[in-house]
Amino acid sequence: MPPRSRSQRPYNPAVSRDSESPTREALGKRPRPSADRPLESGTLLGERYKIESVLGYGGMGVVYRARDVKLDCDIALKRIRPDRMSPERQQTLRHEIILSRRVTHENVCRVYDLVELNGEEFVSMEFVPGKTLKEIETDERVLALGRGLAIAKKICRGLAAAHRIGVLHRDLKPENVIVREGDDAPLICDFGLAMLRAQAMQLTGTGDILGTPLYMPPEQALGNRSKIGPPTDVYALGAITFFLLTGRAPFTGPNAFAVIDKVVKEPPPSVRSLNPSVAPKLESIVLKALAKDPKDRFRTCGEMKAALVALQP
Repeated sequence: MPPRSRSQRPYNPAVSRDSESPTREALGKRPRPSADRPLESGTLLGERYKIESVLGYGGMGVVYRARDVKLDCDIALKRIRPDRMSPERQQTLRHEIILSRRVTHENVCRVYDLVELNGEEFVSMEFVPGKTLKEIETDERVLALGRGLAIAKKICRGLAAAHRIGVLHRDLKPENVIVREGDDAPLICDFGLAMLRAQAMQLTGTGDILGTPLYMPPEQALGNRSKIGPPTDVYALGAITFFLLTGRAPFTGPNAFAVIDKVVKEPPPSVRSLNPSVAPKLESIVLKALAKDPKDRFRTCGEMKAALVALQP
């Protein structure tokens, strides 16, 4: 049997968020110098998880495809780098995982557990075959309008389900949404890890920012935690919808500082100037979601979904 092409490889949700670019592109790369040598195929962790392959290298550590020999299923197993795990962050991560396990929705990738194996922390997650929205954009550029809207509405549903039980994502972006093979259903991944990622974002010694705030709202980019809430995810959802309709993020720049400056100070570009086939009503929905002030956005993802549904005749 011939090897699968790049577009046919099953995609692991745990790979999508921790690196500056989707880590499927890192399959052939060596681990970062700060990362330990990856586990070999066939290694058995905790007498339960059998390592099958390395899926990528992210900011939080190596991500593996593993076999849960107890439940006889494939999972994503994300190693959390010890240097990212202060006692405070470890406690935060445990709390986030507990909350995230409560999110059960067809458009949300399941987080299973936080486990200690060989003295290190791993997050076990659902393994989903498919491609991220980022990969789809790379392959197809702008999605067909009907397909893009269908995906956006289902992302709304998944986020709304999480918000109803008090769980925010806080790092939603195209790399974190997998479109499943077969039924084209989008699944949001990496609930439970966003807070750890946010705590890890800081100025480095050279003045660089870890992470790319292409889909962050102004309040999050500026570190205003008091304003973080459901409208934070609404903004990211608006930015993703902008991306689905135009093939690009609302704000771009040569570095994170330039992007943040635009996010905070500049109005988003016209959607219709980039894609004239977008109806004015649809553009107004996207721009409302991208409002600078959280009070000017949709209050919930459910409200945004209702607005998108109302566009249909």
